[in-house]
Amino acid sequence: MIFKIQDVQLYHQSSSLYNVVNGIGYLFEDSGSRTGGGQNKVTETYFVQLDSVNASDCVEYNSLTSTSLKTWVQQSHGNNWGAFTSSVATSISASLSENVNSDTPLQISTWGTGSFVSNTELTQVYFAKSYNPSADWD
Repeated sequence: MIFKIQDVQLYHQSSSLYNVVNGIGYLFEDSGSRTGGGQNKVTETYFVQLDSVNASDCVEYNSLTSTSLKTWVQQSHGNNWGAFTSSVATSISASLSENVNSDTPLQISTWGTGSFVSNTELTQVYFAKSYNPSADWD
């Protein structure tokens, strides 16, 4: 199972600080083979809104790394991080098992209030993201 930062949301200005991270979108994904060939991919997406920080503790947006963002996400779960990721892994595994005999390769995306299943044989899928596309958050 892969853990990735999907997007970062910023306040342009918050008090005397600029480009303050307000929230982090993150996801877990895994894939599995289908009986008829090809791969199914399951993604579960989450969002964490960050707490306010003192000016002296603020980290410049331009100096953030995927490691620091992942650490903030993990810290937001506190001692429940292991149980949370275990639950996500179980859910993704169950979805892959349930769809192992699908007629076409599927990409299943799930978030807090619903899900979206798309046929991966489609040629174009567009996603809108709120982060700088030139940044690499993998």
